[in-house]
Amino acid sequence: MITTTIDTELERQLGYGVLPQTEATQSDVLMIVLTSDLNMLAPNRVTSKQMLFGKTILDWVLASAGDFRTKLVTYYQNDNVLSLIRPHLGNEATTIVVYDDTPLLRHGTLTQILSDFNLRGQKVRKLPRGYMFDTEYIKTNEKIYASDLEEDVSEDFLCVNSPNALCIATMKLKSRITSYHLSNGVMILDPNSVYIDADVEIGSGAIIYPNNSIMGSSLISEGVTLLPNNVLLDCSVGANCTLLGCNLEKVRVQENSELRFMTKSNNITTV
Repeated sequence: MITTTIDTELERQLGYGVLPQTEATQSDVLMIVLTSDLNMLAPNRVTSKQMLFGKTILDWVLASAGDFRTKLVTYYQNDNVLSLIRPHLGNEATTIVVYDDTPLLRHGTLTQILSDFNLRGQKVRKLPRGYMFDTEYIKTNEKIYASDLEEDVSEDFLCVNSPNALCIATMKLKSRITSYHLSNGVMILDPNSVYIDADVEIGSGAIIYPNNSIMGSSLISEGVTLLPNNVLLDCSVGANCTLLGCNLEKVRVQENSELRFMTKSNNITTV
């Protein structure tokens, strides 16, 4: 755990409701991501460079910033968070501090917390893993008090620093990716056996059978049927195609094509 000068106190220390503020805009927020390469020293330690569905753990954390301005700051285990971040503070009204080992963090969760933070007129809030600060307040105060986060958002702040935590995060992200495509009208017949990277695009009405892997920045158009045992990496598959047992990388499949157990075809052109 990183030691800081932040102490957990009752809500009264922050004067809830005394200093109401207007809702912050995206440009009013700086998100500092604390990152460390020291994890490399532990053989069983998961690093922020670990890949999850086509992105590193750090990439997932940075994606949660959305339109917030972001800054990476290197930290060591015994660093004081306040002393560490003060030289990097900007003119944004709010500063959010998170860590590079929380790949489940989502922008919607941060904006929800931010909205409540401003509604209450808070100066400091302790997140399950990280902090939310009124920037001007922490520029000048050496000893500050923070209330704990009340919302049940602990899943988003899961610290992925062990093989067990990595397994949990993998299952959670897989479920989110699958749910996203299902909600867009994609039929996934056996989600447990289908692997889809985060940057894959799949058109509505596509049907994906068991044992398919779609990786990289692949584009699967509307009406495509992926029968079992396809492996596609950075491929573009045209509308109404049917593929079975194909292993393709960086190719474009023309629409209305039918490919079975192929790696090359007259209907395929290199991207």
